[in-house]
Amino acid sequence: MPVRPDSLYGLPLLPLANGLFTAFDKMGVGERIYIARGDEYGLLKDSIPHQLVDSGIPEGIHMKLCDIAQTEDLNISFLTCYLLEKLFLRLLPAEWQHAKQVIWNPGHQGQPSLEWLRLLWIYLKSCCDDLSEFSKWPILPVGNNYLLKLVENSNVIKDDGWNENICSLLLKVGCLFLRNDLPIEHPQLKNYVQLPTATGILNALLALAHNPKNVQKLFCDASEGELHELRSFILQSKWFSEGQMDDTHIDVIKHLPMFESFRNRKLVCLSKPTKLLKPNGVSEDLLNDDFVRTDSEKERIIPRRYLEVKEPSRAEFYKDYVVTCTPEFLSQQGALSAILYDVKLLIEEDTSIKLTLSITPFVLAANGSWQQSSRLYDPRVPELQDMLHREVFFPFDKFSDPETLETLVSLGLRQSLGFTGLLDFARSVSIFHDSRDSKTLAQGRRLLTCLDAVALKLSTENGEGDYNRCENATLGQNSNVFFKESRDLNLGERNIRRCNFVLFVKPWLIVIY
Repeated sequence: MPVRPDSLYGLPLLPLANGLFTAFDKMGVGERIYIARGDEYGLLKDSIPHQLVDSGIPEGIHMKLCDIAQTEDLNISFLTCYLLEKLFLRLLPAEWQHAKQVIWNPGHQGQPSLEWLRLLWIYLKSCCDDLSEFSKWPILPVGNNYLLKLVENSNVIKDDGWNENICSLLLKVGCLFLRNDLPIEHPQLKNYVQLPTATGILNALLALAHNPKNVQKLFCDASEGELHELRSFILQSKWFSEGQMDDTHIDVIKHLPMFESFRNRKLVCLSKPTKLLKPNGVSEDLLNDDFVRTDSEKERIIPRRYLEVKEPSRAEFYKDYVVTCTPEFLSQQGALSAILYDVKLLIEEDTSIKLTLSITPFVLAANGSWQQSSRLYDPRVPELQDMLHREVFFPFDKFSDPETLETLVSLGLRQSLGFTGLLDFARSVSIFHDSRDSKTLAQGRRLLTCLDAVALKLSTENGEGDYNRCENATLGQNSNVFFKESRDLNLGERNIRRCNFVLFVKPWLIVIY
């Protein structure tokens, strides 16, 4: 027979955990009395025994009181997540409310015991769907003696038996491990504690750095061994193939200083400046610290496919990182000849690189300056050596072996004088004069003879004989050295006929009209 609630008002029939009895009353009048189910009793018995129904009562009476609590008419009720959170002011030290982190001495000075915290998380898992109701209180046990407030996307990671290096590294950068000796489980726990995965570590690092660009600063005290372990863990293919990584995770990885540079073998990040992968078929001796090492083709897949690390083609590599840096390789035994041999092969494979290389100043002149191939002359042509200044207009000895010269010829190294060469001839005379060289007078006369021959050729239609006579007198039997190709003459003729040609050569002034 059901009991009418109003018939119980004022009757002191409620047995309490402190051994006393209290009276029934209307809901909202006086203190609420809790009747516990399961492990709830252990949460309340030490702090509010005067508000807790005794657990030792007979089962029949307990069931009757549960029926009364379900009516919600009297001052007896079940514990709920909402009510439990309100009771925290009496169950936990009041100063803990809103504290981000507290030192926890279990069972001392009103602090919760290990058993109490175990019961709390059992209750939360079974009865509370929304952990955010408890976000004002530090109830998350980390390390040895700390409790943290529940914070989404935090730097707390589940302790999954990390190896020594990973564990040491994560602690150094500021991560915290969730205690694994307590049953801390809940469907929403992943919102507050990072999983022991690559994305979990990356999320924790981002929580500490606040921005991917600041992640590198966290690793100032990290050892190389620790960073190598981190790279091995993070770059496992399973994390990427399972679709766990998003763009933010990729950005964080790029800022981790765990990639080994080629030249100095230092650990660097993939950004600042952007790093590249070694092209296939390229000697490691040519690589600088813009490139990162990979130990196998399998290890190259993750950076190339998921981290957007580019692998330049051989042509791009030589154009951007070798030819423009030729001075760096001069001192390396055999490096220069290997580079020029590869350049020759590249030209045969990809003619588009020829133009780029021809306008790149990568050839060392005898005077120590770096010049384009087209601004120097082939030293195998003796007439050119007789006319032009040796140190200014010819390649340095290391660029003068036959095979190298053939490569340079394909890139524009001059084998004839032409009208540009005529100006270089005049500059040579000027250089001889400035250095008080004994050749000055003889070379000046040769220049005048050459200019006279050109003038005759361009000013008369029937001057072929005179031109050849003058040219032979100036250049010797190999007269083709002046205009090796007809286009040289045509180009020069058009230019000279278009304007007056004034040439200053110390100590003479030569004017051609």
